[in-house]
Amino acid sequence: RFFLVSEYIFLWNNGFGKSFGSQNLGDLVLLEKGEQLSRVQGHVQMETLQKQEKIDALNIVSLANSSFWVEAFVDSTGYFQALLPSGTYRVQPNRFYTSPFKSAGFKQNTRRIEYSFMNNFEVVKDSITNLDTITFKVIPRPEKTLSSSILPIEHLTPDDIDNFVTTWKDYFDIPAVSVVLIRDNKVFYDKTMGLKNNLTRELANSNTLFEAASISKAVFGVMVLRLAERGIIDLDKPLYQYLPFPNIKDDQRSKLLTARLILGHQSGLPNWAWGGPGTWEGGGDIELNFEPGSDFGYSGEAFNYLGRVVEHITQKKLQTIYEEEIEGPFGVKDSYFYYTDDQEERFALGHLHQYIQIKGQERIASPASSVSTNAHLFQDFVLGLMNEKNMSAESYGLIYEPYTVLSKEQKLYDPEFSQHVSHGFFVQIRDDGMLIGHGGNNGDYDSKFAYNPQKKYAYIVFTNSNLGDEFIRALEEFLLTKH
Repeated sequence: RFFLVSEYIFLWNNGFGKSFGSQNLGDLVLLEKGEQLSRVQGHVQMETLQKQEKIDALNIVSLANSSFWVEAFVDSTGYFQALLPSGTYRVQPNRFYTSPFKSAGFKQNTRRIEYSFMNNFEVVKDSITNLDTITFKVIPRPEKTLSSSILPIEHLTPDDIDNFVTTWKDYFDIPAVSVVLIRDNKVFYDKTMGLKNNLTRELANSNTLFEAASISKAVFGVMVLRLAERGIIDLDKPLYQYLPFPNIKDDQRSKLLTARLILGHQSGLPNWAWGGPGTWEGGGDIELNFEPGSDFGYSGEAFNYLGRVVEHITQKKLQTIYEEEIEGPFGVKDSYFYYTDDQEERFALGHLHQYIQIKGQERIASPASSVSTNAHLFQDFVLGLMNEKNMSAESYGLIYEPYTVLSKEQKLYDPEFSQHVSHGFFVQIRDDGMLIGHGGNNGDYDSKFAYNPQKKYAYIVFTNSNLGDEFIRALEEFLLTKH
């Protein structure tokens, strides 16, 4: 017999199903014939939590079989209930905030939560089980301000950085971080610390690989600029003349697409029209969101189209082009343009909060998302950019000069500063010069690098956690805010 005891069912397949796209059908419970469900109920008290931070769901988990759990939703009064068969259970945080955090994603001001749960409890047939009140309260975020009339990055010691990194890493329970700081054109901090995997507890080190996610776009941008310098690709030639994109061929506006428009995020293509790298092959026809060149629209799909064009023009695989245009000239060793099996032992697994994510790696070379590296290995690329090496002054001008100016609504960070997209990079115009870089977010990995070519400082951060973006943001404020 089947009893639907919740409005949701979770998909138990590997990969993203359960973790990301699982709110589809309902929880399904198998019972012995004649067995009955009994009610469990209780209240949540949310001390010091703001309205937007309220705890909205809990999981009730069987001690006899931890794979059996049901979701109990918490209403506006703090009340929750669930129907369960007889047995011994415990209450634990639900994946929506995944103890000990409450977070809804990017820039959510995540704060650590402390909670009190009662002991294990019994559900008895034909009775109602009333649970003790569960209380939650916020642990304040650590202090990150320094008294300084200059940017902290210009005078901090490695011990200062160590204290900050370990404090905030622990606050967010981020398994592993890889951090490099550059000052006066020299690396003064280079550490990888933490765990590759919260289950095995294996330590990360300077050889550990992370998903670079959208940092790949900046790497690919440099690859294209170097090819353009030698006349291998024309940045302004319509791409369909090199290689048509069959899924957009019926939209006549697609004939306006060029490499320059894609590198400047003016393609009109959706970010991921069919779900991710390579999915266009099984996808249907689509229309562009806007005429190419008329607006800003961040698009991984467009970068991957340009990647196929580059492969077609050169008759080389992207990994080979990466080795020729990045690994060799910039000296970026032991990093890759996409995932291969021989990287497995080196990889830090991604985590959603403290829970590891088992998912398919990006085995398709994706200019938008598939580079694997770490801060220690990536520093030579950033130092090369900072010192205008391996490309012409004209190409560096394309990185510096505004191509797509962002409106206040389009800016990801610091709306008080002018921001634009150049050829594969995002640029802020700050008081002390340009801050050029790119971030990356693959869900369970977050990363970012940025450098100031005038003041010769930079920071590079890779994490294997969905809360890495908040760690990175805190580090940026710590390094770049005068107090």
